[in-house]
Amino acid sequence: MNRIIEKIKNTVEKFELINSGDNVVVGFSGGPDSTCLLHSLWTLKDHFGIDKIAAVHINHMYRGEDAFSDEKFCEDFCKEKGILFFAYRFDVEKLAVEWKTSSEDAGRTVRYDSFRAVADKLGGAKIAVAHNRQDQAETLLMRLARGTGTEGLCGIDYIRDGQIIRPILTCDREEIEEYCRQEDLRPKRDHTNLEPIYTRNVVRLKLIPYIDEVMGCSIVDSLAALSDIAKEDKDFIGGFVDEVMNEFVIEGDRGYLNRDILKGLHPAVRKRVVVKAFGRVGLMNDIGSVHLAGAEALLLSDKTSSDLEFPHKFMMKCRYDRVYFEKVHKKNTQDFSIECRIIEEPSEVRQYLKTKKSRTDTDFQIFDQDKISDAAKPVLRNRQSGDVITPKGFKGTKKLKEYFIDRKIDRDIRDTIPLVCIGNKVLWIYGYEINEKFLPDDSSDRLLIVKINA
Repeated sequence: MNRIIEKIKNTVEKFELINSGDNVVVGFSGGPDSTCLLHSLWTLKDHFGIDKIAAVHINHMYRGEDAFSDEKFCEDFCKEKGILFFAYRFDVEKLAVEWKTSSEDAGRTVRYDSFRAVADKLGGAKIAVAHNRQDQAETLLMRLARGTGTEGLCGIDYIRDGQIIRPILTCDREEIEEYCRQEDLRPKRDHTNLEPIYTRNVVRLKLIPYIDEVMGCSIVDSLAALSDIAKEDKDFIGGFVDEVMNEFVIEGDRGYLNRDILKGLHPAVRKRVVVKAFGRVGLMNDIGSVHLAGAEALLLSDKTSSDLEFPHKFMMKCRYDRVYFEKVHKKNTQDFSIECRIIEEPSEVRQYLKTKKSRTDTDFQIFDQDKISDAAKPVLRNRQSGDVITPKGFKGTKKLKEYFIDRKIDRDIRDTIPLVCIGNKVLWIYGYEINEKFLPDDSSDRLLIVKINA
């Protein structure tokens, strides 16, 4: 059996990348790597029990007629083998400008969006991409240069999110080229890969050959071994991380952990918990060593309230005994509207009194209109200096600022919480508290129904 076919079989079976009955979507550029991947999976289709194989080609509109020639090659290849074929065209340079990102990032986004779209069309499918052993080495070198922890030394995973698989990750580029020659596949060549115009190209064409020459060894082999060791360490430490993450509490679009629990962890576990916590709220990439060092300083400080910026507008916030992980966003009363209605008909009043609506997590509340001046109309606004409230079970009034401090409500969201007010008296802190002073009782004759539309 062909050596590379045997390698792919072993990789797929060792890491359980494909199960019998799976559909598989293959990213197919027409280059040697993806051509080898698609052809080998097509060859092993029956062995793995694959139901359907589909190839997805993305024309990035980079190289004029060459790009369309690559697309035609991919279409003809699939037609000959009876493989489902999908082609998409994107002006990636234009999209990069619109999205204010690099063409590399824009290209990656449209590729994976397209892969997932086809996977959904097939009713759910694995997505196979053609990263190889050299890609692994390039990724590790770039992470080392930019700063990474041991987590980053794991490099590219064989399987990610249970869907994206890399069956040829153990294969060398030389083996892939040899496979294409043996099978007479004649893949297309993207000559931009031979130009040092992107960071990865510079690493591939200049840095790796230079290290090999100076050190007299294969840096690709060394980095592959390092990645395997880091993965073993990650699996071991991951057990401790998972135990801590069982305590992670999701609160809307953010989450939090107990600060004392985090402070009591070994730094190796604590840093991984921080990364995983951000992953739970949507920050999946670009957390570097500088961010983790900042997180350590923030967690171990004596400050009861402090913030740290993370990439892509995410924040880590210490508030008393909690540590929050969230994306920065602002909401204000313009996102809400208020409806007020006075009820005087006795039977309707009695019906509402039976409900005793006084929970803060509802969209409407009941107040005693006779305890409110008829000349005063409730308004919806954010907090102002001098605001007061009588919380349930409290005698007298309390300054709103003191209420927020006592409840340990994050100072960054205090100005965004909708309030129903009459003058400086707060009737309702939306989602938090009702003013005890204005609640109805069994003797109430008139009711004020206040509804907030979010």
